[in-house]
Amino acid sequence: MTTETEFCHVHLLVQTSNEYQQLVSLLQIPSQTIHPNNSYTFRYNQSLSQEWIDPRLQIQRYHQSKNSNNKNTTQSQRTILQNEGGYYSHIVTRECFLDYQGMMDFIQDFIQQATDTGLLHVEWVDIGDSYLKNIDPEQGYDINVLTITGINSNNNNNSSSFMMAAAPFVLTSSIHAREYASPELVRRFLMHILDYVNDNGRVPTYLETTQIHWIPYVNVDGRIQAETTEPWRRKNMNPDWNAASSLCSNDAWGVDLNRNYPFQWGMDDGSSVDACSPFARGSKPASEPETQAVIDYAYTVFPLNQRQQAFSVQTDIIPQELPDDWKGYNESTTVGVFVDVHSFGQVLIYPWGNRNMETPNHAAIKAPMGKLQHITTYRALGPGRNFYGAASGATDDSFYALFGALSMTWELGFAFHERCDNFEQELPNLIRGLEYLASIAPRPYSLGQGPDIVSATVNPSSVGKGESTILTIHTSDSTQQAFDDVSTNNQAVAELRIYMDHPMVHGHETIDALHVWNVNDDGWTIKDDDDDNGVSFSTNLLWEDLIVARGPGQHVLYLQAVDSDGYWGPVTTVPIKVKDPIVSALPDARWVHSGFPTRSFTGILIAMAVVISPAIASLIL
Repeated sequence: MTTETEFCHVHLLVQTSNEYQQLVSLLQIPSQTIHPNNSYTFRYNQSLSQEWIDPRLQIQRYHQSKNSNNKNTTQSQRTILQNEGGYYSHIVTRECFLDYQGMMDFIQDFIQQATDTGLLHVEWVDIGDSYLKNIDPEQGYDINVLTITGINSNNNNNSSSFMMAAAPFVLTSSIHAREYASPELVRRFLMHILDYVNDNGRVPTYLETTQIHWIPYVNVDGRIQAETTEPWRRKNMNPDWNAASSLCSNDAWGVDLNRNYPFQWGMDDGSSVDACSPFARGSKPASEPETQAVIDYAYTVFPLNQRQQAFSVQTDIIPQELPDDWKGYNESTTVGVFVDVHSFGQVLIYPWGNRNMETPNHAAIKAPMGKLQHITTYRALGPGRNFYGAASGATDDSFYALFGALSMTWELGFAFHERCDNFEQELPNLIRGLEYLASIAPRPYSLGQGPDIVSATVNPSSVGKGESTILTIHTSDSTQQAFDDVSTNNQAVAELRIYMDHPMVHGHETIDALHVWNVNDDGWTIKDDDDDNGVSFSTNLLWEDLIVARGPGQHVLYLQAVDSDGYWGPVTTVPIKVKDPIVSALPDARWVHSGFPTRSFTGILIAMAVVISPAIASLIL
């Protein structure tokens, strides 16, 4: 006999009676209750393969997480059941964008899969409540942050780089409810990270010194409405801040959370007191619980001594102004990056945004923004002739002014409800842009002005006893710089350092480099590139040097260049395998060991067996 606790309830929005009958047949639903607007609450046996779906969400979505290839399921039904290789529900009109519940399901799966790698440390933390949940705990939603960083720098347990400079890279999305693409971009970034870890057996270099903090749904109440009944809602769900809210159309009332942040809040040029305006700023700075949750969390992430460079921190006062004589942040020590993801416009906006005026760190901000323009192909817009337009009380100005972060707003694509083909086409470059920001987060204002390792290869990628491999590198101060007026990105490359399994972490330790090249060194094959102030060169790495430095196994070479002004650029890595001398002495079996880099002892046994006897080898295999 089936007990009541073995049943689940699912709430679905069904468009037609025929579709309803298909669902009943597909899900084998024993009972149902009819609700207004063609929606149904289904009760079905939990022992079947269907998953529970949040009953508060009236969205057409259903899936069978363990049975998507059921022969009784039509191809069109399987299209709905599957999404990006998983079984996550999506926005009805945009299959490439997960809806809220689908994203929550994905995040839980991501946490499990990331943890299972043994190389990623992931946490999912409640940092506050939405407006509706503040009003009624039975309504509304939690505001959560997902954090991701590396546990070990690579498979070599002797590495000590992890967390020596865990700089914050904070990303927010869905601050404007109708901008469908914003959380999906960061989700795909996370998938890219997980794929990299699974494919390479190590974390991306940037996760050794950077911690990602992603708040996927800042305006979660509004997002639910935008995914269901109010597709053009922009603001949060607060109708009480202005008595005139009752005069607004159904989706026009509320507070624009991107005009509610404290720094330079309340300016009429860039925000509005009009209840129905899309730029409605709220009753006071940080009046909304969503804004408060993000700011309170940021105070726990960015260093106190860094914040004190701009103002005297007082727990009961959030600064709206900076001192007139403020000179900006220390570019050699300030850490952290902030990106608020929006749509649309194909632009990258950086401070100041509240007025057409340069920040004290303008040159150090413009340098990495020019790199981002090159990488993403989006236009980077800031103070000057390309000023985007005033926005008072915006996220990017506040994160720069209050916390010191290299801050910006990304406007994705061509529409609030971006077409999937456009999104997919732009995605690779956007992910590269996020990776670049993660790589400079430990010192964004200085690393962004330094030379980049444009390309680096090791050929062959593994080296045995008596052998050598050729390391070829191209580094440049200006190849990836889209702006022609950034003086610090027009310098000659002065030096390049190569570290094995240890990157140089600024301000924390000094590690002996495996190799150092500088302008006075003639021991390398050098080719100057006058077009981009770059240098291309190559050098032989001898097995004997590598085996003495770190021993046999899979290793990582860390590459970092410095220009003639003394600016270091971000770290880049290339993998290299140093073969065990025993296996290297067995040329007939060398391929066996190289195919199993993480199983060196087994590889040696197999290699020996191949030489001794094919029969013994077959037993081991």
